Amino acid sequence: MLISGNYQLSPEARLLLSALRKTLNWPHQQQVEHQLDQVGNYNSEHLLNLAIRNGVEALLEVGWQTDDLPEWRINLRAFLNRKRLQNLSLLGEFLQLQYRCQKEGIPILGFKGPILAHQLFGDVAKRSYCDLDILVEEKNLNRLTELLQTWGYQARQITEFIENGDRYFVDPTRRYSIDLHSALTPSYYPIPIDYTKLWKELIWIDLQGNSVLALTPETLLILLCIHGTKDNWQQLKWICDISQLLTSFPELNWSYIHELTNDFRTSRALDLGLNLCEEVFGSSDLIPKMLGSRSNLFSLLQKHLTCCIISRFFSDSSQPPGLLENLLFCCIRGHVYPFRRWLEKRILPNELDKSWFREIKFLNQKSIFWISGTLSLLIRPIRLIIKTSRKLLI
Repeated sequence: MLISGNYQLSPEARLLLSALRKTLNWPHQQQVEHQLDQVGNYNSEHLLNLAIRNGVEALLEVGWQTDDLPEWRINLRAFLNRKRLQNLSLLGEFLQLQYRCQKEGIPILGFKGPILAHQLFGDVAKRSYCDLDILVEEKNLNRLTELLQTWGYQARQITEFIENGDRYFVDPTRRYSIDLHSALTPSYYPIPIDYTKLWKELIWIDLQGNSVLALTPETLLILLCIHGTKDNWQQLKWICDISQLLTSFPELNWSYIHELTNDFRTSRALDLGLNLCEEVFGSSDLIPKMLGSRSNLFSLLQKHLTCCIISRFFSDSSQPPGLLENLLFCCIRGHVYPFRRWLEKRILPNELDKSWFREIKFLNQKSIFWISGTLSLLIRPIRLIIKTSRKLLI
C-alpha cells in the first residue's frame, strides 16, 4: 500500500496524497500520514501540474490544512473560483434543460458532471468537469435530438465516437457541450445493463432546491469502476470518487452490489476499482472482502496492473498505457476492441506517415503504383525506425 511506503513517491506526490486523504476523510486502519511540514522542499509548479493532470486540484486546496498561503495557492484559489462559476453555470444549464424535458414528458439523467459532484461531495465545485453527460431512454433519443436543435443547440460530429450511436451538441452562444447517450457505456465496451430496470430504480435527490434523478449508490459504485476500467484509469480523481462514495454511503448493500456485478458481468472491474482505492488510501472496513475466489493468475495480473496505474498517477509526466498494460486491461474488461483501436493508432499510417510517403517520388511512379497500398502499411514502422536511428546517431 502507498501508506506503508511500498511506493517511491516524490515530495509533491506525498503532499498531494496527504491533502486528498484529509479532504476525503478516509478511515484507514494504519494511521500513517505524510504531514505537510515534514515534506520539506517541494516544487509548487510540479505539485499543481500533478493535481490538475489528475483532476483533483479542488481537493488539493480543501485538504491543504495550513495557514501558509504561498503565491501558487493564491493563484489556485483564483482558478478554482473561476471554475466554480463555470460549474454553477453548467448546473444552471442542466436544470433548465431538465425543466424543458419534463414539460415534454422526457425524463433525463445527468450521470456525470454537477449531479455526480453533488451526490458524492455535496458541492458541484469539488469535482472537475467541462460538459454535461445526459442519459435518456432509447425510445426518446431521436425526439430529444430534434428538441435540442429546436432549442438552439447545434449538433456536432465526433468521428472517433460516431459508431457509438451517441449524439453531441454545443450551445453556440455559451459553448456548453452536451453529450446525449442512450447507454452508459459505448458500443465497443458493451455491458448487459437492463435499462428498463435501471430507469425504474433511479432515485430523486435534492440539488439546491431542485429535484433531479440520480443513480442509486450501489449502481453508481459499479458504474464508476466500469468507467475507470473503460478509460484505463487515467486520472486519480476517479479513485477519489470511489473513496468519497464509500465514505458518504457507509451502509451500502453489498449483496445487491455483487448481484449487479454478476448481471453486468463486471466483477473484475469492481475488483480492480476497489483494489486501487485500498492501495492508494489504505485498507478499511468500508471495503469488504470480495465474495468468491479469484485465481492466483488473475490476482497476479491485477496486482501488476494496479502497480502500473498508480505509477502513472504519480509520475512526472503523463504517459499512456503501454502494450502490456493494454493487454491486462483487455483481461479485466473482457473486450479486445479498445486494444485493437490502440494498436491501430500505433501501426496504421497516420497523416504524417502518408505525407512522408508522398514525398518519396520513387514510390509514386505509375509503374509501381500497384504496390503502394501494400507499402503504405510499412511506412509507419519504417519512418519510426529511421527517426529512432537518427536520434541514436546524434
